[in-house]
Amino acid sequence: MARLFKCGSVILVTTSRSHSQVLIMGGGYGVRLWDVKDPWGIQRFIINRLREEGLID
Repeated sequence: MARLFKCGSVILVTTSRSHSQVLIMGGGYGVRLWDVKDPWGIQRFIINRLREEGLID
């Protein structure tokens, strides 16, 4: 259904743990954003911003 309506969840993996984070399969924690419109577009936006800031290659 999510693909039909082009929405989904985005999970941001973090290095710190807080009460609002979810456990990620394989280990680690992240913050989950529910019912995001165009999650693949949001992913591209976040990756581009991290590249602009020099935080990833």
